[in-house]
Amino acid sequence: MDTQKLRVRLRKLNDTVKDLRELPRQTLEEYLQDRQRQAVVERWLQIGAQICIDTGASLIAELGLKAPDELSNIFTTLGEAGVIPKRLTSRIVGITRFRNILVHEYLTIDPVIVYERWTKGLGDFDDFGRAIIEFIEKQESGGEDNA
Repeated sequence: MDTQKLRVRLRKLNDTVKDLRELPRQTLEEYLQDRQRQAVVERWLQIGAQICIDTGASLIAELGLKAPDELSNIFTTLGEAGVIPKRLTSRIVGITRFRNILVHEYLTIDPVIVYERWTKGLGDFDDFGRAIIEFIEKQESGGEDNA
């Protein structure tokens, strides 16, 4: 398993989440009036979501797990394989749909939902990153049978 590539992705995820946290907070009303802020938050959330998706897909391929039939099932597959905790699976599975809306359905983006993800949903990225690091460390220490 190429843990170096995984670690690079997870560092980028951490940096992206850090950037989102360091943005000066706004009330929802201020955010709704600030199109530049909305664009920045949307883009960084999209990057975070894509990193999670790419990391999950990479792990599935490297571990020889059955490829999911839909992109959104990447996290379900990781949960079933014990790569991430099942409680995280149920929370993070919606990130694929969220990313798809940001990328493909940009005309219907609900800024209130984006604001909520920015102000209350960053912990999912943190938890995903921690779970992957824990999995990598188990693998590196000889715990390959955990997958």
